[in-house]
Amino acid sequence: MERFQIYLKQNSVDTLDEVARLIGVSRSHLIREAIDGAVDRIGNILATIAPIEKSKYQNLNSLIGITKTKNNTTLSENVDDIYYK
Repeated sequence: MERFQIYLKQNSVDTLDEVARLIGVSRSHLIREAIDGAVDRIGNILATIAPIEKSKYQNLNSLIGITKTKNNTTLSENVDDIYYK
């Protein structure tokens, strides 16, 4: 994790502090959760408009549990082999 400085409106800080107090977490935790959620949504949007480069398929495959084989195949090719043979 890396440290960054951000500027927030006082109303936002007051709201974060109140929520943090009510649920027993830190303001920083709430900010991280909010940013991580926003980045996940932005990533999903980006994935629909920008195709993944072929060189990045291995990273995707490792995230979803596809094991590396001698013939580097993409997930879609594996699915095609299963359903269209």
